[in-house]
Amino acid sequence: MEETTPPTFEATPVPPSEIRPAPFPVFRELALLAGVLVSVFFLPYLYSQAKAPIADATANMRAPQATTLRVPESAPSIPDASVFEHIALLGKTSAVYDVSRGEFLYTQGSDTVLPIASITKIMTALVAYELMRDLDTVITIPPPTTDEYSPLAIGDTFTARELLDYTLLVSSNEGARAIAITAAKSALGNEATMDDFVRAMNIRARTLGLTHTSFKNVTGLDIGENPGAISSAEDVAKLLAYITTTYPDLLAVTQASEKTFVGTKKLIYEAKNTNGVVRNIPGLIASKTGFETSAGGTLAVAFNAGLDRIIVVVVLGSTWSGRFDDILELVTKTQLSL
Repeated sequence: MEETTPPTFEATPVPPSEIRPAPFPVFRELALLAGVLVSVFFLPYLYSQAKAPIADATANMRAPQATTLRVPESAPSIPDASVFEHIALLGKTSAVYDVSRGEFLYTQGSDTVLPIASITKIMTALVAYELMRDLDTVITIPPPTTDEYSPLAIGDTFTARELLDYTLLVSSNEGARAIAITAAKSALGNEATMDDFVRAMNIRARTLGLTHTSFKNVTGLDIGENPGAISSAEDVAKLLAYITTTYPDLLAVTQASEKTFVGTKKLIYEAKNTNGVVRNIPGLIASKTGFETSAGGTLAVAFNAGLDRIIVVVVLGSTWSGRFDDILELVTKTQLSL
C-alpha cells in the first residue's frame, strides 16, 4: 500500500517469483546499456560502436537536457558550519548538500549504506522520463502484481505525466510499476521486462557516479527480509540535485500538499502528499518520502534558499515521524548557516 499512517508499512513485499533474472539475448542487454548511456553524454562513442539492434533500441530515447546549474551572478556566501555543531537527529545518516557550491554543508555518516524505501521512486521517475518517447503516452493500469491495496482502478488510463505525478505524490507502488514497464517497452520493445528497467536504473546510478546505490525493484519495497534498494545520504543528495537542476519540472508536483486526478473512467483520485511537512519548508522544490521495515523512515527534500541557491537535505534510517523532525531541524540549521 501507499504510505498512510503507522504502523502500516508502505507495502507488502514483492513475491519472489517477480524478482528473477531476465533470460534475454545479449543484444538486449547491450541495447539497455546503450540506451541509458545515450541519455547522458556518450552518444558519439555509442554510435561509433553500437550495432543495429542497439541503435534501434536507442532511437526513441529522450534527448538529455543541459546539466548546467543556475548560479547567482555573485558567488554564494560561505556557510557557517558551526550552526550544525551538537545537532541531534533520530536518523542514522544524513546530509545537507549545497548544489550551487557543489559541496556538503553537513554530513552524518553520509557514506553509510542503508535501505532507502520509496525514495527509490525518484530514480524510477528519472529513468522512465529519459526512456519514454512522450509523457502524453497513455498508460493503462494493469491487474495488481501483489495483494497490496491500490486505489488505482484496473483498466483506468492516465497520461504518463499524470501517472508520474500521482505516483510521486502518494508513493504509489502500482503506479511505479505501470510507468516502469511502459517506459521499458517504449524504449526496448514489447518484450522488455521489469528486470530490464531495474537494470537501467542501476546503469543510470553508475553513470551519475552513485557508487553506494543499488536497486532490486522500482518501488523500494522490501523483498522478503532484504531491501528493494540501498544508497547513502550523499548519493541520494546528488541524485536529487541532478534531477532538480536537469529536469526541474519532473518532481514539481511534490511541492503540493494534495492534488486531484481523474482517469478516463471518470473516477476521482484524491492524492495527498506523503511528505507531512511540505508546507513547513520555504522554497520547497521537490521531496520524496520512504518508509519500510528495513529502512525505517526516510526523506529527501530540495529547497531554494534564495537567489536560486538550491539546497538538498537527506535523512535515512529515522522513524515514521522522526524523519520529518530531522528534516525540519536540518533545514532550519541550513537557513541559519547561510
